[in-house]
Amino acid sequence: MPGRINFTRRLNFRIIAPLILLVLIVGVGLNTIVLRFIDQFQVESVREDMEWASRFTHGVINRHFNEQLMSGGMADNRYLRIHQSQSLGELEDFMRQQGFRTAVYSGLRDEVILDGGMAAEIVEEIEKGNPEDTLGTIVLDGVQHYTYHYRFEPWDWHVLLVKDISGYARLITNVRRAYGATAILLLAAAALLYNSLRLNIKKPIGDILDAVSEST
Repeated sequence: MPGRINFTRRLNFRIIAPLILLVLIVGVGLNTIVLRFIDQFQVESVREDMEWASRFTHGVINRHFNEQLMSGGMADNRYLRIHQSQSLGELEDFMRQQGFRTAVYSGLRDEVILDGGMAAEIVEEIEKGNPEDTLGTIVLDGVQHYTYHYRFEPWDWHVLLVKDISGYARLITNVRRAYGATAILLLAAAALLYNSLRLNIKKPIGDILDAVSEST
């Protein structure tokens, strides 16, 4: 009897263990790939939103610049201030509706002309630490925000777009939870597979050993 038990245990281990190991390796690999895909999806979603917002705001500023150009008042500072103020007002209204913060930094005069509800030091930090046409991050009031920075050359404006990541984070959290539930189901399936294989192998092998022992 001890010989039979040892034999079935060795057989179970040699057949079942590789299968369980394969399931776990596939599960870990899938986990790594999916989590990496989720992170990449979040970054790409933010990048698309920021690029869309930058194109829209650039269009607003450029429209007012062209109006100034067509009015023949390029050398008149009064016309310049009017068109710049109108473009800043439109930027603020649009970005407030879209859940962005917008700041504008004048490279020409080295000053913040629209702070977007942020301290001047924060605006300067974003402008200097986030290269043009790239996505960056900054922590404001303990919350991480994505930042995007582009330049409107005719007026030498540096336009800074800032968006709270909480909306994206909620989506990603829900996806992670759903995937976590899937991972638990995968582990449960592996346990059931182990039990099923162990029982299905142990019984026929036991029957064969019983038959052999009875014939000797």
